[in-house]
Amino acid sequence: MTQKATNQAIINIIRQGQVWESVESAEKELHYYHITDALNRKWQTIGLNVSDAIQVFEQGNDDN
Repeated sequence: MTQKATNQAIINIIRQGQVWESVESAEKELHYYHITDALNRKWQTIGLNVSDAIQVFEQGNDDN
């Protein structure tokens, strides 16, 4: 039997504080993001920007 993953739509994403300060540039700063999905569940993820945070949330860390 195969398992099928169910994706929930993200209805809200809010950038929170920095994970830590970057010595390189502001573009490399890692932030926490709070996500609310369509079932009103609250999640937390990290990323360099909103797109990166959504990718980490959906697929996990890709070591980049």
